[in-house]
Amino acid sequence: MYKLLPSILEADFYNLGMQIDSLRRAGISSLHIDVMDGHFVPNIALGPQLIRSIKDNCSMEIDVHLMLDNPYYFIDIFAKSGAGIISVHLETLDDSLDFISKINSYGSKSGICINPETDVEHVYRFLRDIDVVTVMSVNPGFGSQSFKQEVLHKVVKLRDYISLRGYSTIIQLDGGINLNNMDMCIRSGADNVVMGSAIFKSDSIYETAFYANEKLMRLYNR
Repeated sequence: MYKLLPSILEADFYNLGMQIDSLRRAGISSLHIDVMDGHFVPNIALGPQLIRSIKDNCSMEIDVHLMLDNPYYFIDIFAKSGAGIISVHLETLDDSLDFISKINSYGSKSGICINPETDVEHVYRFLRDIDVVTVMSVNPGFGSQSFKQEVLHKVVKLRDYISLRGYSTIIQLDGGINLNNMDMCIRSGADNVVMGSAIFKSDSIYETAFYANEKLMRLYNR
């Protein structure tokens, strides 16, 4: 249930295959892929061809984070490319739940992300129907940012809300997470953590991913 998801936004794409193999050998079962359109966030990154290529060559689950102005219109292409989880931003949604049924129709899991400045209570009405809620702990759009500790109160509120109602929604934290601050993420109530530069910019991707994954399991087993 509890997962460490390396974000390949920080990977060396020239050597991506070897780096993914290092993650697999370290016990990692899921990858996080950021998709950016240059409008919702001031950056452009990654696409369905990359997801398809990864899925054709490994069995890891692909967690796709759509940072797009109109995510609904891109669900089909990313689901068909092999995305196991597709998350869209609350800030791009109206009151409709149509995006959830569309994602689920492909057999993928659905998720919602919220930016650091977004009131967590706005996501409550979706929690019964989605699989994952991701709290951004940096401003979305770029890697290697510093962790915003002040968002942890949102995780606490989400954990209380989800537990009280018996929902199975996974809480995920994304942005600026490393070996030093992942403890506070878990203590706040997060299930999954996304980790980018802390893994891919380390001296050894394998050793860092292995240690981080083992540490995550120890934290949950306390």
